[in-house]
Amino acid sequence: TIGVADVPAISNFTDLDALVREPDVDLVRVTGMTSRKLDALIFPGSKNSAEALRFVKARAIDQVARRVLADGGTVLGLCGGFQVLGKRILDQHRIESLEPDLEGLGLLDVETTFEPEKVTVEVTGIHLETGSPVQGYEVHMGRTRLGSEVGPLLEVRRAGDTKHYEEGAVSADGKVFGTYLHGLFDAPEFRRLFLNRLRTVRGWPPLESRPQATLDQQLDRLADFVEQHVDLSAVEAIIERGL
Repeated sequence: TIGVADVPAISNFTDLDALVREPDVDLVRVTGMTSRKLDALIFPGSKNSAEALRFVKARAIDQVARRVLADGGTVLGLCGGFQVLGKRILDQHRIESLEPDLEGLGLLDVETTFEPEKVTVEVTGIHLETGSPVQGYEVHMGRTRLGSEVGPLLEVRRAGDTKHYEEGAVSADGKVFGTYLHGLFDAPEFRRLFLNRLRTVRGWPPLESRPQATLDQQLDRLADFVEQHVDLSAVEAIIERGL
């Protein structure tokens, strides 16, 4: 069971679509304290990280995160959720808040500073620990600096650029991580890695990797389905009559 923190102004809903489609994953909203056993808790992106931070503290969702970690689970943040997990959010330009210095949840040793210029880029790269390929895009105004207690999560490069750079952050034990990369779970290999680590804690066997169908294979399956379930002769007759 994977919880998703219910924060205001959630952005990029599609970040979790690939997890929703996994048959063994139960994705549940977390609106406050809960007695439900969670294997992981995701802090999704938000259009206002400062507001999201105040919200999760007021609803004690931060305490849910600490309990998940105490039980051996995983906590992760995507984009704005990544910023919320850090130690501080600095907003000297008052971009998202009238408060220039906000104390984060302190679950990751990172600090975010908001800048007026928004980063909007497509990227490809790898998960540094395993070399698993990832790709997606970044859309954010925060610049996040890593402290000594964390390492980078990914190595990526921007579309049309040959220069690689480190992205995201992960705790020393791998139980807490965050990234600006939208589309992280769309990568099948990384998604399997993430889910299998949750299963290991439970003592469950790992899931086998499923080969991804090519576009041609998917189109062939669609054609087969149409041929089996649609009366093509009737369709052709309708077209010939101009209806």
